[in-house]
Amino acid sequence: ARLLPRAKAVVVDLDDTLWGGVAGEDGWEKLQLGDDGLGLAFAEFQRELLRLRDSGLALAVCSKNDEATAFEAIERHPGMVLKKEHFAAFSISWGDKADGVRAVAAALNIGEDALVFLDDDPVQRAAVAGRTKALVPELPKDPASRPAFLRGLAPLQRWSLTGEDRVRAARYAARSAAQVAAAAVCRNRGVRVDQ
Repeated sequence: ARLLPRAKAVVVDLDDTLWGGVAGEDGWEKLQLGDDGLGLAFAEFQRELLRLRDSGLALAVCSKNDEATAFEAIERHPGMVLKKEHFAAFSISWGDKADGVRAVAAALNIGEDALVFLDDDPVQRAAVAGRTKALVPELPKDPASRPAFLRGLAPLQRWSLTGEDRVRAARYAARSAAQVAAAAVCRNRGVRVDQ
């Protein structure tokens, strides 16, 4: 595992990956996420992702979803372990997920091959694996198996933790936020910005 390239960011889908259910159909109030039943499995998965962030990996979202609905679920669901500020980049739209993964890599200013993409949907995994350089593992169908799966995924492991590792995820988030703010200023001034 020490010889494998280490990932710099984990890009995660939302519906049936980060939480149980589909936010746009079920509403954020009915998502499976919390302290019991199947919701506990999704909460534990989020705790493991947070542990990875604390070890220096950036977290990002790539989801086919309505952006406002997705953010409402992230911000309002009481079972969410991960908060909006834990993510360094977001690509939430109805567009192609491979394009979304590329957009995340650009926002973080890292290569696609430094990303690990996690999605419950095998069709989306195949599309991203076929059209990007991201590592796309086969996420277990059973949400209860996912935390252990992450702990065993070699490119996500850190053998030692430095002070630099501890601040890296926050630095990625700050860089991404600055790029978004600069693009918004340009758009407000009528300057076209391609992202």
